[in-house]
Amino acid sequence: GLGTKRRWVVGTQVALAAAAFALAGAVSLKGDAFLPAAVAAFGLMALASATHDVAADGFYLLALPPTAQAAFVGIRSTAYRLAMMAGEGGLLVLVGLLAATAGAATGWAGAFGVAGGALALLSLLHVAVLPAPAADGPVRDADAGVLVRRLFFVLLGLPPSPEAVEQWTKKISPTPDALDQNAVASLVDALLRAPEYGEHWGRHWLDVARFAE
Repeated sequence: GLGTKRRWVVGTQVALAAAAFALAGAVSLKGDAFLPAAVAAFGLMALASATHDVAADGFYLLALPPTAQAAFVGIRSTAYRLAMMAGEGGLLVLVGLLAATAGAATGWAGAFGVAGGALALLSLLHVAVLPAPAADGPVRDADAGVLVRRLFFVLLGLPPSPEAVEQWTKKISPTPDALDQNAVASLVDALLRAPEYGEHWGRHWLDVARFAE
């Protein structure tokens, strides 16, 4: 199973490669088959990308000493910018070159195929070179109070009040050794209905769309 952050990093890279190859295949589909195939491939890519981001953030904190973590952040930021240039520049140039000789569909299929191949090679490289820290292993389940705080931060971007933590902890964990999943679902539903949820994620997607620019 994917019980370690290292495995999640590599596994999501494999999933990204598979999504890119799926997009390469979807481009060649005709008629109504194209849209659902492309949406499924993009959905897998979005899920794998977000999960990889979280796993990589946790992994480098485990794998690197504190003195090297700041340097890694700089390397990661540089790699991100290079990847943006490669994706928004290099792959589009490749699409144009292939499309000029073999058609638009072939151009896009070739570009996605190249992207998938690069991701597959990187995943194989990381299987060989990524360290395996002793501390990288499955973590125990969070207790009710920690779970409440995490849900507030993830969904609202805000800390819960002490009263909210106490109230929901009592509902979620009526006994010390058990969590009431229905109560957890009720908390998630309540947070999703909160106006702060829309404000938090609305701001996030405006940033993604570069609204301020």
